[in-house]
Amino acid sequence: MATGIGEDGFFSEEARAISKAIKREHKQLFFYLDEVNKQAHRYRGLWRIGSRNQNTLFAAALFQRALIAYQALILLTQKGFRSEARATCRNILEAKFKLAYLFNEPEAAIVLLAKGEKNRANRLEI
Repeated sequence: MATGIGEDGFFSEEARAISKAIKREHKQLFFYLDEVNKQAHRYRGLWRIGSRNQNTLFAAALFQRALIAYQALILLTQKGFRSEARATCRNILEAKFKLAYLFNEPEAAIVLLAKGEKNRANRLEI
């Protein structure tokens, strides 16, 4: 028995049909998105990261975070979650700006870690 969005939300047969239509309509775009994902994973596999360099370690963590968000973005767009995809794009952009900061500032990792700890302390005080 086929289910509708009103009965089973985005797990319904109707939602699956919509997702297939989105993938079919934007087949070329999803092909390119898939290729970027594969290339990013190949690049990630080439890393030789030592824990002594904080900027390198921080950059690797940010890259991994952005890659996971990128995969989530693809899944969200395939399912038609437009607003959630936008929020995920903001996460990816935030990681991009932090990566640029790490590239340009020798003490960036220390500054970003200190800022994160300060934010955490502020949240605990509230």
